[in-house]
Parts: sequence; structure tokens; C-alpha cells
Amino acid sequence: PKCYLVGDSFSETPSFPPGSVLVKGELKNFNTKEEFRDFLGGEARQARVSEAAATLREAITSGQALKDPALLRPMLVVAFADLKKYHFAYTVGFPVLAPPAALSWAAAASATPAADAGVDRETLCQISRSLQQDAALAAAGAFLLLRPTSGAAWEVRPLAQLLQEELRAIPDDDLIVAFVDSSTDDPPGWPLR
Repeated sequence: PKCYLVGDSFSETPSFPPGSVLVKGELKNFNTKEEFRDFLGGEARQARVSEAAATLREAITSGQALKDPALLRPMLVVAFADLKKYHFAYTVGFPVLAPPAALSWAAAASATPAADAGVDRETLCQISRSLQQDAALAAAGAFLLLRPTSGAAWEVRPLAQLLQEELRAIPDDDLIVAFVDSSTDDPPGWPLR
């Protein structure tokens, strides 16, 4: 997985190439090398990471993350740029909430776990086309797959629709919360954790 910061990354409505997801974050740039070192070596760094984790927890508990799933993937970039010497130093952090106990990962029951949920290859292709047509939904990185009625075709919906009362009537077998995972192996990558 790769994370790119490009000029468009800092605009209010950035554009995304296919297969990309939005990662919202904060850039803190220091003017002097000493300020940068002091921040990294002092308590301010841990305080900022703790603050970011508290913000993440609040986004989850308040339900705001359902409306804006990018809030589930915070990023902190701390940098120093010596413009006279063209020297750049930076560190990047991706705060996550630690579970109260260690998680264990079980291998998939079959080689095609999507098929176990009733999602065949053609359906996966249709979902992929839907996400290519709706860049905002794809960039969210988390969405719903649902069948309005049993046996109906799967539909891609925004995660915020979990808040709608009508979804409570849909059986569990017809509703899947889907995430874009940056890992290629077990356990899942940091956005899914």
C-alpha cells in the first residue's frame, strides 16, 4: 500500500485516481530543526497522538464516522523543511485504537470467502463498476453492500445509511459492511483495525 501527498491532497475537494481512498490528516511543519527535535523527543508528540486517538474514538462513538468514513483513517505528518538546503525531515503517524485485549485472526473458512456471503465473481465486478462510477463512495473506503430483498442483486450504499431505520428490517445475511483494506496478508491493515 502507498500513501501519496500531492498538490491536490490539500484542496477541499481532492480528486482521486481509481482504487484510491481518502485519508484525512494534519500536517504540522516546524520552522527550525530544534523545534522539530524537541517535539519528537518531548511529551508534545505523545500528547498529539493521544489527542488524535481521542478524536478518532469520538468520531466512532458519536456516529460521525458513519457519515464520513475517512475519519476512521486519521493521519499525522510532522515535518521540518530546511528550504535553504532543500533538506526535508518528517515522520508520519496513523493513530488507531488499541483493542482491550489482543485480537486473534482466523483463516478464512474457504478460498472464496466472498462466495460464502453470497457474493459471486460477477457481483464483485458489478460492485467494482459501481465504485468506479461513484468516486466519493469509493474514496470513503467503507460502504454497505445490501440486498433490499432476499435474492435481489447486491447494491452499494454509503455507510451513513446504517443510521436509517429502514435498514433494521433487512436480515443480517443481506447486509454487509465492507472496507477497503490496504494489507495483502493477515492481519488486516491499519485502516480496518
